[in-house]
Amino acid sequence: MINKKLRLLGMMNYCLILLLVLSIGCGSLGFSSDSSKLGRYYQGKVLHVSVAEIERSGVISFSTVNPEGIVKNFQILPSSEKREIVRFRIKVENHTAATAIVNIEEKAVVLNDFFSNDFTPINIYDHEILEASDENSVSLTPLWNNLNSLGKSESFVLPRGTGIDGWMFFDVPVNTHFKEFKWRAGDSLGIEF
Repeated sequence: MINKKLRLLGMMNYCLILLLVLSIGCGSLGFSSDSSKLGRYYQGKVLHVSVAEIERSGVISFSTVNPEGIVKNFQILPSSEKREIVRFRIKVENHTAATAIVNIEEKAVVLNDFFSNDFTPINIYDHEILEASDENSVSLTPLWNNLNSLGKSESFVLPRGTGIDGWMFFDVPVNTHFKEFKWRAGDSLGIEF
């Protein structure tokens, strides 16, 4: 009887250790800056999409110049101390259609983590500031629809053989590991990490 209990206890310890090793392994499978998925193009029906880089930070400040020559300043902060801003550099190219209309806004991308949480991109225009900030100031091109002089959003028009390259921002819990990147602007495709 004691031998059976010891054997059962040993098997339970073995199972617990195995579960621990598997959970640590699964936690490290998420998309990271050294992932083999970075820089590879994935093809939908019309568009080719690549996640070229990812970076994590707290505050991000940047300025842009719109097509009409107006300078706009932005500062994006995490929504709480337990969150961070993750930025994805994304390249989108049209190699198929004569013209592709790409509407890049909150519904353009959905990121999923391993707990089935969805994260959508931050609308940069909700974070416009009057004066440029030096706090974590970076030089980049955001990947987001432009606003015209009337304040209306303008989709990108991509003739065949052209593309766009820029950064999208996500407010996520610190150290979130992503399972899937779903592109929904002008096409539909998923990249599993």
